[in-house]
Amino acid sequence: MNGKLSGKKAGKSRGLAAGLIAKLGRPVIRHLSDLARESLKQPGGWRCLEIVYRNEPRTLLDRFFLSSHSARGARNRLRVLQEEICECIEQRARVSNPVKLISFGSGPGHEILAGIERFQGNLAVEATCVDKEPSTLEYGSVLAAQKGLSDCIKYIQGNVLRMNVVVAQYDVGILSGLVDYFDFETAVSVLKMVKEQLLPGGNVLVANMRRHYLASTMSILGDWNLVYREPKDVENILAASGYADIKVWLEPEKVFCIGRGRKPR
Repeated sequence: MNGKLSGKKAGKSRGLAAGLIAKLGRPVIRHLSDLARESLKQPGGWRCLEIVYRNEPRTLLDRFFLSSHSARGARNRLRVLQEEICECIEQRARVSNPVKLISFGSGPGHEILAGIERFQGNLAVEATCVDKEPSTLEYGSVLAAQKGLSDCIKYIQGNVLRMNVVVAQYDVGILSGLVDYFDFETAVSVLKMVKEQLLPGGNVLVANMRRHYLASTMSILGDWNLVYREPKDVENILAASGYADIKVWLEPEKVFCIGRGRKPR
């Protein structure tokens, strides 16, 4: 009984300490770090990721954050997904013309833009980016125009949890950093919806963060609470959603699980 009471008291003390750190820490780091300031406005938002991807620190604190395990993992996630998308495009080009991609919770669509750009002039690729945040879609449209890809990609405002299933027409579906916000049942429901929109033999790509040493700091300072998953957890979600040929692995920093599955023919 005493042990249980001590454990409860210890947990309460840790909670109070975390609250105090958050209360004192937020005003300080807001002025010392561009990344922290954006994270406090919208934890995990697209502006945060833009800073992480650019990796151009202006302050010492930003240099610390951008060289962190978590930030390096995010940049790895971007590179890995870009390569996977390109591999999927090459495979699907044997049966589809054009190859059609769709990304949910896409942000500006960096992963997709890189894939289209690589095959521009050689393979026909069309893409749809879906996100609920208008500002990220506007930014993505600007990026596409700068790359001369506006005719190949469209940006649609929408919430994946409220979308209607359309007739299967896509070759590749991408969910990068989206299922992190869903419990098991919701993640399976969303991935089943995506599967219905894929052509037979089409691929889905997902990325989900693992629990890592900065996770508690992110939760305290940024009020950013995710569903962290290990590779086996991601594999179970894809299997429960009806995908075949499932493969799940870690990017080099081992912060993110990357998963790939195929819609059965």
